[in-house]
Amino acid sequence: MIDHKLQLHKITLTSNIESPHPVKLDFRHAGMKTWTFISAMTLMLSVTPARGETLAAVIDWGQRLELGPLVGGTVISTHGEVGDRVAGGSELMRIDPVPYEYKVAAAQARVEAARVNHESNRQQYERQQELYDIGSLSTVELEESSYASIRADSAYRLAQAELDLARYNLDKTSTRVPFDAWIIDKRVFAGQNLSTRQVIPVSYVVAPVGRYVATVTAPPGFAAAPPAGLEVEVEVKGVSHSGKVSFPRESTRLVAGEYTIEFTEKNLLILPGTPASVTIRRH
Repeated sequence: MIDHKLQLHKITLTSNIESPHPVKLDFRHAGMKTWTFISAMTLMLSVTPARGETLAAVIDWGQRLELGPLVGGTVISTHGEVGDRVAGGSELMRIDPVPYEYKVAAAQARVEAARVNHESNRQQYERQQELYDIGSLSTVELEESSYASIRADSAYRLAQAELDLARYNLDKTSTRVPFDAWIIDKRVFAGQNLSTRQVIPVSYVVAPVGRYVATVTAPPGFAAAPPAGLEVEVEVKGVSHSGKVSFPRESTRLVAGEYTIEFTEKNLLILPGTPASVTIRRH
């Protein structure tokens, strides 16, 4: 077997001749001559960026999350403004909880009433069963007592479920951020009345602290993006960060010739649109 390797600018052409049967291959590249191979071969063609090539990039958030209340009502308080950093679990806003506290109290009362009724019907059925066993009660009367006990049991369990739901809604009067984040948009104010009947209103937009992406638009002739997972260097305002190629990114905004680099910066806020540079080094 004979190996041929031809290095032309950024193009590597490798062939392994495996048989004497000739095959003609013409290869053309912009601004270059035509090269012709005559052989039977297995062909591998790769177009890669030059080692250490630096490309322009634009910074964006690594993730955006829209937050809003899961229950409707009047906003009684909000916390944080655009540009603030908030800790995970912090409250961003609160809906007036009083109506939901009343609903919890009413649900608790219904649970207690259903519990008493359930216990009464259970004891009644047990007495009816004893009478039936000694022949003092008909089958029809026993079945009626059984059905009454079953209905009381179902009503008790339903009341418990309604109480759980009331407590859940009371808890959701507080909207909290699930992770350390930057507030990047705020659309709510105290005194505002919000309804969740059709859609959940977006009150805050947050981005996780430290997670960014640099979007690179490949220049003409840059035929292939680096493979996902390749480590690269991202420089923003003179500060270097280690990053990894994350293409393809789950976004419909990407077009042909674009790919993204994920990197972290936990101390500084980097605004979307900030210019950056990405240095790609292949080994």
